[in-house]
Amino acid sequence: MSTFNNQSRVNNSIKTSVINLINQVLSLVLGFAYRTIFIKILAIEYLGLNGLFTDILTLLSLAELGIGSAIGFRLYGPIREDNAIKVAQLMNFYKKIYRIIALVVATIGLLIMPLLPYIIMNSESLPPDINLYLLYAVFLAQSVSGYFFSYKQTLLNSDQRGYILTIFNIISSVIKFGGQIAILFALKNYLFTLIYSVLWTIISNIIISIFITKKYKEVFVVKDKLPKVERKEIITDTKALLLHKLGGVVLTSTDSIVIAAMIGIHMNGILSNYLMIINIIKTIFYQIMCGVNAGLGNLCATGDKKEIKRVFGNFQFLTLWLSGFFNIGLMCMLNPFIDVWLNDSQYILQESYLILIIVSNFILLNRNGLNTLISVSGLFRKDRFRPIIEAGLNLGISLLAAYYLGLYGVYIGTIISSLVTCFWREPMIAYNNLFGESSRGYWIDYIKFLIVTLVAGTLTYFAIKYIPTGIGYFILKFLIVCILPNLIYLLMFHRRNEFKYYLKLAKGVVRFKKS
Repeated sequence: MSTFNNQSRVNNSIKTSVINLINQVLSLVLGFAYRTIFIKILAIEYLGLNGLFTDILTLLSLAELGIGSAIGFRLYGPIREDNAIKVAQLMNFYKKIYRIIALVVATIGLLIMPLLPYIIMNSESLPPDINLYLLYAVFLAQSVSGYFFSYKQTLLNSDQRGYILTIFNIISSVIKFGGQIAILFALKNYLFTLIYSVLWTIISNIIISIFITKKYKEVFVVKDKLPKVERKEIITDTKALLLHKLGGVVLTSTDSIVIAAMIGIHMNGILSNYLMIINIIKTIFYQIMCGVNAGLGNLCATGDKKEIKRVFGNFQFLTLWLSGFFNIGLMCMLNPFIDVWLNDSQYILQESYLILIIVSNFILLNRNGLNTLISVSGLFRKDRFRPIIEAGLNLGISLLAAYYLGLYGVYIGTIISSLVTCFWREPMIAYNNLFGESSRGYWIDYIKFLIVTLVAGTLTYFAIKYIPTGIGYFILKFLIVCILPNLIYLLMFHRRNEFKYYLKLAKGVVRFKKS
């Protein structure tokens, strides 16, 4: 009997995507309940600090160097061949590296601690009950603890069993958020909610680690070391992935640091509500799409370029459709939602700020298809210097523009750095090296989707613009935003082979459920 998952890629992808979607809906409900109580009980500065510390620790995660992606990429072949010995060698190497990473993150994190008052603009104006150092130390403890257990989760994902991890996360989220809400209600103390979060994170990591060890006992009983030549290859790939990771982290995790340092922690607090919602939508998007990742990785391991291109075409079609729809929804519904949710004008951002945030997010989500293909096919090696250029441009332009333009400048830096680097280069890398052809077809398709998205977004925006405020009217706006853009996409793309593929897939799922 095979140690690894031998079900079809399509079945695995559907199962993973559906369960991930359920997880995100539940996390959304629990997260909003916690955030609402948080805002009502604690000062807005706590929100700003929460976002700042999260992004600082995300930067520290650069110590991971992309080793997880390098090893995850190498797991696809041995898993497809049912080679438990090779998988075990990779996992043993992974475990050793992650122990070292935990030590590095803890050390650098402690060295940063004395600099906290200098990172935050007007830190002396923070409420007196906020202990910067203690809050940061708890955040750091939670981040470091994850490295001792999370490496095993890569095996589940590479074996297209990520849905098991998601089911566990659903149960874990209920316990985590439920406990945090109860503590916040009873004690009205942010520090205690963080301590509870750390303790539960450690416990939940231990539980899932034990489960994975038993699930793949044929792997974890093997203590063989990875051959030296393969360790060197992984380190070489990791060096390339480090630059990719650096570019991604700077794009997504330095904005709140720049804002805290140059604009103020209060603005960070206001923005954090918007970013929380955007990140939830992004996570839902990625969870829907990630069901395909491992399957595409296994397919790339076969070397069948024609089949890889067909599967990628379907994947990219869904990426562009969902990215357009989600960002139209965010542009149209974010301010109405914040208004209904918090009923306080101090939490509402100007639409001009919102446009830049959404454009930045739109560019990022549209890259998902290509990013996935480049990652699982190993093409990241050929583009290793681009992310460092992107990171430097983003940080430099954001700092300079923020000085003159405030919040506008932060997102202008992110948009410009993406457009002049990855936006044009990633299609060229993927098509030239994997398919041996020009990326012209990709750009024709992209422009078609862009035009349709702009038209759909404009029509949707004006369709709801003059509808009054209030919960009932909010529901009406939400229904229009859900229906109108998708109706336009359906009208324009229903004859495409990719659409017919997903329609056939949906019909198959319905028939399966009925039977």
